[in-house]
Amino acid sequence: MKKLIGLGAAIVVALALAGCGGESGGTATATIPECGFAIQLPPGWVSEEHVENEFYKRGDRKNSWGMAKFCPLSKLEAGTLSTRKFGSVAEFSKYLIEEDRFDGTLAEVVSQRSLKVGEVQADAYEVIFRAKDGRYAFTMFIQMEGGEALQVFFTVPGEQYEEFAKRYTTAAATIQLTKTKPVW
Repeated sequence: MKKLIGLGAAIVVALALAGCGGESGGTATATIPECGFAIQLPPGWVSEEHVENEFYKRGDRKNSWGMAKFCPLSKLEAGTLSTRKFGSVAEFSKYLIEEDRFDGTLAEVVSQRSLKVGEVQADAYEVIFRAKDGRYAFTMFIQMEGGEALQVFFTVPGEQYEEFAKRYTTAAATIQLTKTKPVW
């Protein structure tokens, strides 16, 4: 009888420990409620409830991850105190490519295109590139009001590129955006 109780306790502890850790739970949707943004994540990817704009591939959080965040449509000019402002996400994205402003990691542009997203049909620009370390970045800049863009990006190891590229296209098509000016 004691062996059965001990075995039962060991099973309960093992199940409890299996449910703990940084990669349990999560949802298959990433959101930024302030602008009505949502994206259905690719199969196997999750977003944590407490940080809904960050996401990762379950079981591979270190190598396959992404986020949605706001960024200014401007850049500080090197060696000066002046700021260069961009009128569109396409102009901004092309500047990032030409000047290798993706943190110096850009090795090869795989594709780039303009598109419209969300219910508001916001202008967006998508760049997919291979980084110098072999990883791939899938980045989309969505035009917002007030000189800002909403950047949505995923990064995956090179060996996952082919499989993820198909899943990314499906996920990108699910983007919802109900307003281009966030309400804070």
